[in-house]
Amino acid sequence: MVQDSSEVTNYQSNYDNIINDPVYEEIKLNEKLNEELKFSETLCDQLKNKYESLGKYCEDLQINFNSINSILREKQEMKKKIGDLNDHNSKLIKLLVEALEEKNNIIQEKDKKIQVSDNIIQEKDNIIQQKDNIIQEKDNIIQEKVNIIQVKDKDIIQEKDRDIIQ
Repeated sequence: MVQDSSEVTNYQSNYDNIINDPVYEEIKLNEKLNEELKFSETLCDQLKNKYESLGKYCEDLQINFNSINSILREKQEMKKKIGDLNDHNSKLIKLLVEALEEKNNIIQEKDKKIQVSDNIIQEKDNIIQQKDNIIQEKDNIIQEKVNIIQVKDKDIIQEKDRDIIQ
């Protein structure tokens, strides 16, 4: 539907050929034919204007079509770039998840080691507590013996004091 400029130039040349034709000059001389010629010229001018207007409209449509195609190409390129970026982001996220899982596994292993150490410390603390209880019991026994010895000493001293006094 789009007319190129060579077709418009071709129609313009044909129009110029008709106007410059000697037969055209003879028709102009005859009055009745002259009126019809003027009417034909008016119609030709209107048709020429419509054709030029239509040509301009077609050019504008072609420009718009080209612009739309350009925009669509840019959109396709952007879609491809977005797809490429999404793929790249997916790879980065996968690597990040793998790194986080690896770090998490290391942390879990260290946590297990700490838990084992904590259990050992608790066992040793229980043993120390038991030994402390045993020491406390022995200390109590010793204190009782000291008390008994003190009482006996007191009794012995009192008895010796009485013996001396007598």
